[in-house]
Parts: sequence; C-alpha cells; structure tokens
Amino acid sequence: MKKTAIFIILAIILIPLFSKIAWGDDLLELEKRVGSIEEKLKKEEKEGILSFKGKRFKLGGEMEFEYVDTRSDQKIDNPEGHFQVERFSLIPQIQVAENIILEALLLFSPEKTDVNETYAVISGLPLDSFLKLGMDDRFISEKPNRRTEAYPLIGTAFWRDDEAGITWSGKHKEFYWNLSLTNGFALGKKEPSEDKSYQMIQDKRQTSDNNENKDIGLGLGWKRSFASNHLIDVHGFGYFAKLSRDDIDFLKKIAGYGSSEVRMSRRYGASTEYVVNAFSLGGEYIKAEDGTLDRDGWFAQASYRISFGKRTFFPSIEPFVRYGRLNIDLPKVFSDTLTWNREMTTIALLVDIVKNMKVKIEYYINDEKTGGNDVKNDEFLAQLEIMF
Repeated sequence: MKKTAIFIILAIILIPLFSKIAWGDDLLELEKRVGSIEEKLKKEEKEGILSFKGKRFKLGGEMEFEYVDTRSDQKIDNPEGHFQVERFSLIPQIQVAENIILEALLLFSPEKTDVNETYAVISGLPLDSFLKLGMDDRFISEKPNRRTEAYPLIGTAFWRDDEAGITWSGKHKEFYWNLSLTNGFALGKKEPSEDKSYQMIQDKRQTSDNNENKDIGLGLGWKRSFASNHLIDVHGFGYFAKLSRDDIDFLKKIAGYGSSEVRMSRRYGASTEYVVNAFSLGGEYIKAEDGTLDRDGWFAQASYRISFGKRTFFPSIEPFVRYGRLNIDLPKVFSDTLTWNREMTTIALLVDIVKNMKVKIEYYINDEKTGGNDVKNDEFLAQLEIMF
C-alpha cells in the first residue's frame, strides 16, 4: 500500500516534468493560451455575465434603511420616531446589441413590489441622439441633481412618478434637446415628504392612455464648461396634453374648483445648475394649468462637497440646503389639504462612509397656508444608503 502511494506521488511530480521536457514549445504555447483565456474571463467578469440568450448582463441596486421622526400633530400618519426599510432595489442592465441597452428599476418595500422603471435605450442615432422607449421619469427630473432623499415640492407635484412612452434626446455642440410622446399622467395625491399626512396634488403614473390625447414634451438646453472646473446648464421645457374624464372628476372634488369641463393641461418652466469645483448651485421653476386650476412653484438649492483626500473611511461630507414653494390659485380651506400653499426648507448633511455607502441626515421644515390653524409636520430623517 505504501509503495503504491509513493509511486503515485512520484508520478504526479515527474509526469509534468517529463512532459514539459518532451513537449517543449507546445506546452509553453498551451500555457500562454490558458493565461490569455483566464485574463479574458476576468475581463468579462468585470463587464458582466451572459444571459440565456447570450446577451451581456449586469446587475446593480441599493438598500435604504432609515429612521424617521415627525413632529406630533393630531393628523400625522405616524407621529412616533421609528425605523423602517424604505426600499431594496435591483437595477438589471442588458446589452441587447452594440447600441441597444435594456434597463429596469425593480423596487421592493414592506408595502409593495413595483416595476418602477423599464426602458430600452437605442443610441448612436444621427445628430448624436438616442431614443428611450418604455417607462421612465420625465426628462426634467435630471437637473439639478436632487441629492437628498426628500424631493422638492414641485418635484413631488410634477416629476416624481414615471410615464410610459418614447423620448428622443440629442445634442449639438453646447445645445441639447428632448422630445417626448407619452401617455402622460393622472391627477392624484401624494405626501410632500416621508409621513403620509397632509397630501398635495401630484401627477401620478398611469400605464394606459386614459386622456384620449398623448402628452407631448419639448425641451431645449444649453450646457457649457468654461474657465477651470466651471459648468453651467440651463434647460427650458414644456408639456402639453388634455385632461381625462377621471382628471376632471378629481378636480371637481377639490374645494373651490367648481364644475369646469375645460380639458386643457400643460406645464412649462426652466431649470438651471451651476457647478464650480466642489460647489453646486441649482434651481427650477414650473407653472401648471389643469382646466381652470393654476399652480406654480420653484426651488433653489446649494451644496458644497468637502473631501478628505484618498481616505477609505469618511472620504467626504456634503452640507446641503434647499428652499422651495408651491402655490395653488384656490381659496385656502383647512379641511382640504389640496388647496394649501406650501413652503419647504430642507437642511441636510450627506456623509460618505466608504465608497458606495453613505448616510443622509435631513431635516424638513414644512410651512403651509391652510386657511386655518398651523399644522406641525416638520420631519427628521437619518438614512443609510448602500449601493452595489
């Protein structure tokens, strides 16, 4: 038994040696090929994996865990400070062809599971343009960068949800444009921050065309880099559609709206962002007309990113402040929160813990013109965000 074991060990040691002597250059060539294959596999691993159809596939996502505390008020939905898993998301990206990418945003939360976004992007088109087909945010949601967990008031009102349709975007030198044809939105309600109380009018997602007329969106922007690390971006836009029967019925239920059957619906405005080194300043204005209801609002925000070199832990912090307003052209009725004018100040500190992991510490000062007593709905939020 011992002799057999010794023979096997010697064979294992000597066979490769004699093989190398015998095969010489052939074995060296084989080793080079194996090494090349290994390098290729490592490269492909970084770029993604293959789907069942042989398409390049990548997967990312994030987890948001937070503590929320809202000032105690008799109509606050959840007045006690509490921990909650805000959401866990998966973001698959598939390279369908050289110039075609399929992407989605899948959201999982304690309340629901939702296909939030799903679209295909066809790039490399004439005029340095690309098409986006599917369901995604309005193109006005991208600038200026929101940064915080909280949305500005006009963001919640007009571009927080997604719409299904086609968007064509392109650029020429310093100018860029957007043209969209979508199903548009349905009028609904949404809370201005984390707590679900004191809701406001919102453009909510709809997956079918209920308004008998598509929503047409137009955008034209100018973006220029100049001097040293200076960038300015200015973007004007407009959206034009008609109200559905459901939208008109929704408006009629708002105190003071009346019984108008006017179906006109449009939004227009402009946004801007100025960046110099670690300092960022931005803002947006939107005016909306739905039937005989007029709304308008704006916000301005500023932040400064403080970096601490190439540290692994706590490489940077970013103080942030935003102030915004939303005005509604209706008499204020305390019992109907959809008639209220609103102001919101967001004060935040965004802390990078390590790469792709940060803590957002935010405080929202909410002020409403209610037509009656003041309400207490300021909020504090501390959120851990981990991205992968």
